[in-house]
Amino acid sequence: RTMGRLLRRGAVLSGLAATLTTYFGYHVVFTYLRAILEKSLAPSANAMSLILLVYALVNIAGTFAAARFFRRDLGRAFTVLYISGALAAGALYLCRGGEAILAPALIWGFLFGFVPVGWALWLVRALPKESEAAGGLTVAVTQLAIGLAASVGGRLMDAFGPEPLFFAAMAGELATLAAARRTMKCLTADEAREAASKPAEHSGSSPAKEQRTAFAAER
Repeated sequence: RTMGRLLRRGAVLSGLAATLTTYFGYHVVFTYLRAILEKSLAPSANAMSLILLVYALVNIAGTFAAARFFRRDLGRAFTVLYISGALAAGALYLCRGGEAILAPALIWGFLFGFVPVGWALWLVRALPKESEAAGGLTVAVTQLAIGLAASVGGRLMDAFGPEPLFFAAMAGELATLAAARRTMKCLTADEAREAASKPAEHSGSSPAKEQRTAFAAER
């Protein structure tokens, strides 16, 4: 029953759609990042291990930086994040085939560090009383997105090489931008309705309260 009620809310549906596209867009490249780097750089085993270690550290740095980034305006932060992600995906495509791909690859990893933090904050803000049920939906959608990214990315990689992956990632970022803007708009509308209903609730007097007031006046 709780799940059904959540899925009828526009903000929740848009948020789940954004979760699906953001994790798909990231993992369609991340799943095959080693193959992409090997094709572009042809590094030794030790060099590849070092590159992936730096990538992981940069990703962790993004997670720590996300707290301040999302502190003020969640909607504006999402806009900046996903425009930057689309540009990074485009840079990966432009820099493919050479050492220059390292810079956008590290930026890509850094930006994804922001994603789990941002959507966790959205979840707490959108559904403070139902975050556990909504969290279950989010986990399911995330796993679906990762599986789709691996499947679709693998087919594209086998058929056409790594280039289509960058376009798929860019499409995922732009789709997430649209869905994030939609969910923030729905969330703002929901919060406005709740704020408008509270004064009416507090200003109204219940029958029990009126009886207590009359009894006190008689005494």
